Amino acid sequence: MDQEHDIPEIPVTKGLVFVSGSWHQMGVQYGKQAKDAVRIKCASGIANAVDYWRRKGTALEAVQEYQKLLEEKAPQISMLWHGIAEGAGLDFTDIGLAYMDFRKTDMRCSNISAWGQAAAGQKTYCGMNCDEKELVNYYAPTVIAYPDCGYPFISASGFTCNCVLNTQGLVLMASCGQNAMPEDVGVGLPNCISLILCAVSCKNAEAAKEKILAERLGPGGGENIHIADKGGKAFVIEHTAARDMVRMAGDNGEKDYLLATNHFMIPQMESSNFFGQKHEEWMNSYFRYWSEEQVLVENYGKIDLELLNNALGNRRFFAKDLSVLGKKRWKVPEAVRSGWNDLWGGGSQLAARHTGKFSPEIRTADAKCVFSALIYPERLEFYLLNGCRDKTMSMNPWATGVFTKTIMAHSAREVTESVWEEAARRIYEVSCMNDMGDSLKEAKLAYAEGIYWRNLAICEEDCEGDLELWSHSASAFLKAQQYAFLNIGEGKCNGF
Repeated sequence: MDQEHDIPEIPVTKGLVFVSGSWHQMGVQYGKQAKDAVRIKCASGIANAVDYWRRKGTALEAVQEYQKLLEEKAPQISMLWHGIAEGAGLDFTDIGLAYMDFRKTDMRCSNISAWGQAAAGQKTYCGMNCDEKELVNYYAPTVIAYPDCGYPFISASGFTCNCVLNTQGLVLMASCGQNAMPEDVGVGLPNCISLILCAVSCKNAEAAKEKILAERLGPGGGENIHIADKGGKAFVIEHTAARDMVRMAGDNGEKDYLLATNHFMIPQMESSNFFGQKHEEWMNSYFRYWSEEQVLVENYGKIDLELLNNALGNRRFFAKDLSVLGKKRWKVPEAVRSGWNDLWGGGSQLAARHTGKFSPEIRTADAKCVFSALIYPERLEFYLLNGCRDKTMSMNPWATGVFTKTIMAHSAREVTESVWEEAARRIYEVSCMNDMGDSLKEAKLAYAEGIYWRNLAICEEDCEGDLELWSHSASAFLKAQQYAFLNIGEGKCNGF
């Protein structure tokens, strides 16, 4: 990979990239439009691969086995990656090293679905946090894809992403699992690739579950694959290289809701969960699960996007059953008590280092929530936040704590019209408050830019390059949405 030292700034808002056609064509379009994001992803991915295999030459040899499996199980993804390499001006080897899963597990990310009796109006609502250390996902744009064959879909952050929605109202989310046993680790597909494979080909959660199980589409390590649809069906597939098992609402006392963080809950999967002091850092997975679930329990029957946002952005943490952690020989900080705890237990920085990681957004020095999504699948509404809700804790220097709103539709023009309408509504709403601060000025500038690109896109509609113009327009309107609500009060008004 050629070295380029002119690193772009972290964007205020996740851009939006439209692609269409064959898998290769979509890859080329993405590579061209998101060249900077692809290069940043490659630098991070290759560095991780070299760290894992100790030498780049060894990593290059190893990746051939992974690519062979990819060609067998998901040739369309191989075509996509060849296209991305071509569009971004990179060697396919770089893409393979960067995007392939090398048995990595991580104690981060959360996802929730709620429906039926648990949810307001008995609708289905979904939400997730993506947490990472490398900050790569700050740069990756949202992708809306219109494949030649299959259902259109929106992927929150590039193509290898743990949050996807298709036009049928099918939601697919994922978080890393664990792989304590030797057989839990092996050659597998890249993390989260099962999500876009199912988004293109599956109409509902049942079909997606059966596809993943039948074709063994999980990665070479641990993963929780969370599937939900607008009809109120949901599953979590607890996956390792050795086996897949399905968890449903009711298996652990849930009623019409499901959650997943980074541990397995099915008894037969318990041996794959880590234990012992060496793995004490995985303790945070339990606290995040308990904290998110407790918000659902306390608001049962009223769960909506706002409640999911509160659960995933909670500034406290809940301790449900500390004996579980004791059995794993993990030492819980002395300040922690059963029930709700203040995040900064003990009030000191030392205490915060222990308890900050127990919050759903992972408020620690070395890792953070880098983006969040909230989804109303019946209406195909997709809300996205770049950075943490806790703006000062976010590693994104431009974090706003504001979600943008996109409605997944059947054409780039329809999507752009929806984000334009939402931008206009937000600007008007804030303007009525007689507050002409700098953020509102920025919103209006972005709004004008969106209209300019929209007009150019209409002039070039159905011509080569028009999707890129629609991408520019939609991205500008999303920026306008975010700036309009910047000073309205954190979490007070996100258009949910």
